[in-house]
Amino acid sequence: MIKALFEDFSYVVGHLLAGNEWKVIPVAVLVFLLVLVIRLWYGRLRAEHLIPTFLWAIYTAILFTVTLLGREGTYDSTSGIFTGWSLRRSDGRYSFDTLYNMVMFTPWTFLAAWAFPFLSTRGKSKLVLLLTGLSLCFSLLIECVQLLTARGAFQISDLVYNALSGLLGVLIFLAFQRLFGKKEKEN
Repeated sequence: MIKALFEDFSYVVGHLLAGNEWKVIPVAVLVFLLVLVIRLWYGRLRAEHLIPTFLWAIYTAILFTVTLLGREGTYDSTSGIFTGWSLRRSDGRYSFDTLYNMVMFTPWTFLAAWAFPFLSTRGKSKLVLLLTGLSLCFSLLIECVQLLTARGAFQISDLVYNALSGLLGVLIFLAFQRLFGKKEKEN
């Protein structure tokens, strides 16, 4: 079982960005520059936030590339609206689409909480709600674009799993924050 899981995982990792690596770089640069301009505008740019902001921008670009830019418009985007709930495919192997959706937004919300500490100025519960809601909105944006462009299948399960994944990322961030440091305050 572990060997099959490793083989499936290797296949997915090997093919997620295959041939699309060049698309990640310009998207990451654009996202990073956009965030820098917004932070400069609002006076919230600090040197210690550049690395986490850049990592968040790269991960955001990877999400766009894997879910939209790296796909051809050949999907029947309405064929599986209520599918995608099972962890196993019909042949008994693990469904990496489902597993991927279960963890896809965990790094995104973790990095967002790290890169944008001003989001947590109103408390932990509001940070959890805000970033979980943002992961749901970002997921909905991806699903709607997939629906309109036939670059993927619109699935309710993706929305649910992505929102839960976003929640997990915020909770992991809060656990790290509690274990390794004080809450960062921003001027």
